Amino acid sequence: MLCTQPPGQKAEQPEVVTKYGTARGYQIKVDAAERSVNVFLGLPFAKAPVGPRRFSEPQPPEPWKGVRDATSYPPMCLQNKVLGQFVSDVVTNRKEKVLLQMSEDCLYLNIYTPVSTGKQEKLPVRK
Repeated sequence: MLCTQPPGQKAEQPEVVTKYGTARGYQIKVDAAERSVNVFLGLPFAKAPVGPRRFSEPQPPEPWKGVRDATSYPPMCLQNKVLGQFVSDVVTNRKEKVLLQMSEDCLYLNIYTPVSTGKQEKLPVRK
């Protein structure tokens, strides 16, 4: 999948309001799909599984104040660093090299949504 941003064009910064707070992401153009998508990276879906929460069921994340920056990748869970970086390099855009960090605090979601067209499109998402 090739994703590009036209040179010299300011990227849109979409915001989304969740029950935990507001997050600001960015938009990319997916050339193969001929459409743009909103990208929100590193949104927590649970509290950090460290200290007394280690090996326990995930707990809901704490709400945040202000607007959360959702434009950079969160840490990946502990694993072989060389293999993890190789997989990241293969699946991400060649222009978007991301040096991955590892942490036990890795319960985050990267969310990609179509940019709204104003139509009531049915999307392949289930509750």
